[in-house]
Amino acid sequence: MNLAHPFSFCSVLICSSVFAAPTVVDSFSTGIYHLGPLVGQAAPATGFTGQWLAAYGGAGSPGVIATGLGYSDGANAMLVGEGAIEYGSDGRAGRLLAQPYTNLTSGSVYFSILMKVNAVLPDYRGFELHQGGFDDGSNRVLQIVTGEPGAGATDSSYVLRLFNNTADFVVDLGESDTEVNLFVGRIDFATLAGADALTIWRNPEDLKSEANSTSDGGLSNFDLRFDRASFARFGGADRLQFDEVRFGTSWSDVTTVIDPADTDSDGILDTYENLNGLTVGVDDSQGDLDMDDSTNLEEFTRNTRANVFDTDGDGIRDGWEDDGGSFVSAMETGTDPLAFDTDGDGLRDGYEDNGGSFVSATATGTNPNIADTDTDDESDGVEVREGTNPNLISDSSAARGLVIVDGVRDALYPDASSVQTIQTGFGDNSSEWNAAYAYVKDGFLNLLLTGNLQDNFNKLEIFIDSTDGGQATFAGVAGNDGSEGMNGMIFDTGFTPDYHLIARRGGATFDLNFADLNAGQFDAYSEIFKVDEIAVSEGSGNTPVGQVNVSAIRVGYNNSNLAGIGGDQGALADQAAALAVTTGLELKISLADLGNPPGEIRVMVLQNNQDHQFLSNQSLGGLPGTTQNLGTPSGIDFNNFAGDQFFSITVGSNAGLVISGGTSDRTNNEFQFRIKGLVSGRDYHLQFSIDLDDWNAVPGTDFNAPGEELSLTVGANFNVRKTQFFRVVEGVSAP
Repeated sequence: MNLAHPFSFCSVLICSSVFAAPTVVDSFSTGIYHLGPLVGQAAPATGFTGQWLAAYGGAGSPGVIATGLGYSDGANAMLVGEGAIEYGSDGRAGRLLAQPYTNLTSGSVYFSILMKVNAVLPDYRGFELHQGGFDDGSNRVLQIVTGEPGAGATDSSYVLRLFNNTADFVVDLGESDTEVNLFVGRIDFATLAGADALTIWRNPEDLKSEANSTSDGGLSNFDLRFDRASFARFGGADRLQFDEVRFGTSWSDVTTVIDPADTDSDGILDTYENLNGLTVGVDDSQGDLDMDDSTNLEEFTRNTRANVFDTDGDGIRDGWEDDGGSFVSAMETGTDPLAFDTDGDGLRDGYEDNGGSFVSATATGTNPNIADTDTDDESDGVEVREGTNPNLISDSSAARGLVIVDGVRDALYPDASSVQTIQTGFGDNSSEWNAAYAYVKDGFLNLLLTGNLQDNFNKLEIFIDSTDGGQATFAGVAGNDGSEGMNGMIFDTGFTPDYHLIARRGGATFDLNFADLNAGQFDAYSEIFKVDEIAVSEGSGNTPVGQVNVSAIRVGYNNSNLAGIGGDQGALADQAAALAVTTGLELKISLADLGNPPGEIRVMVLQNNQDHQFLSNQSLGGLPGTTQNLGTPSGIDFNNFAGDQFFSITVGSNAGLVISGGTSDRTNNEFQFRIKGLVSGRDYHLQFSIDLDDWNAVPGTDFNAPGEELSLTVGANFNVRKTQFFRVVEGVSAP
């Protein structure tokens, strides 16, 4: 009998010597994991090391979800955490064990896992153990899985299967179902070769007693060793959840039961006291073990940790998070003590101090209970990331006419600059590029490439021709990610790139290199997307500045596309489907870092393999119909293909203009500006607005630019209105 768990006491099992003590346990608690992709997170978990990795054959990551799985035998329920992981698409994620199980391991080792599918299908869903890597054939040693053809009575049966032995070791565990299933295994390790044995239980009858639970079978006479665990889902459209992976030396270690006993009648169950460092037999309900201004009884009642000062790690002690929903003071924040980010705006609760003034990304002045403090339809996290004030309704990306760099197409983008012509040869929704969009504003180029970049370190090559000179034949900058593998590739006539960007993702990271081909210099930036210092392979972030880019490059990547051109290599693309894709890779690059192009930028996009030595057929502009993967770049002359394999972007007269360094002199009623991005010899003037809608020329501000920068002082009446907006426009003001 499977029931939802009635209690959810702990985030991580930390047990005393008198209670069950698993040697390996991960409850995927939302107190230490962030909701979102599991891959890239390295939350502390007993017996694991490093971060969760995108394991072999699986580009996708499961997501950490708030609701955990639970199991009851009808009389006893497992003690479990409040989180779990869920797959909604294909992928495999794995993590290394801190101490591997080797040929020297002896004695009995128990393990358990909770698993739930939402449909009975003959598709692959499983928990796996590996040795030395995540390759299916050579590294996988054990799986508890459904959808392994031929291993069970039906292809949708659950099976236990061992690999890399002298025979095919399989135990049929019966037809799968949509209930929560608890699998418990006991491995009897022997140091003598070929003498290991294994017993398996599916949904044991008695969580407190191995003897009272009938096994579903066993295997013997093999050698088993492993150093990592993984979860996988392939095929079908159903969802899959896992929870509570555990290893221990006893049955109770991996089937830990909620005990309703309260020996000292202090209102706190003995189970909780043992797990949280309290003393059974002593009324310590009114104590405050971790000195977080929350009593031990309050911690038990609220499911927080009595021996952890800040259960959810958001920077606010548990006792100050009253979960009331309203910020009263720094000691009564209204936030959830079990949620890292109560309002889900992408900012840690502790960073949102409700002070009303934005100071920094870690002192935002915003309300931790309201995702959009200033109600301007842009979340606080987006505003902090994009550089607008999250406390001021008049200041937002929309008000400034700026694109939000998150890998999603904004309405500000005009029609596509280029649309894909053929279907990809690197796999549908793996490495495909549907269309390119460009928007130039305030001295920055916003470039959006819709599609997908495979999570295997394939290289997306972006070439930019923005100044005089450049390369007609590619010669990579030495040491730039091995891009010299493309040396000798000949570009289209009329396209001579000056800059080369390389985007790649894999192993839970997203990296970007930026090279100046004329100067022979490059900058390399790794792990651009981080959530609380944990690298992930999609999201939004900034590069540092370097020798090539003196301004940070803003990067956004969204991998959610499941539509688009398809994977029938060389077949004509459905361009309407390509234009319907709205997600992919987005970059925001300072025009100053592209040589301040005055009129037009030309761009070419190519999809390459991991070592820059095998090009797919994905180019923007597109290649002719029926074109297969191009292969070795060094032998390619793009003049041999019909059409242009590049596209053009009009910079526009105002694209490079940026007002910065604005200061006010209230004594003399003056503003002083520093204007950048000017073109020497051109005429400009300043315009003024109080609402960002109506703009009027400021009298007496017409000037002819003496160079790229200019300081300008204008009069301002501070007694009339405190908030005033200015912009610089090319041309003389109307009389």
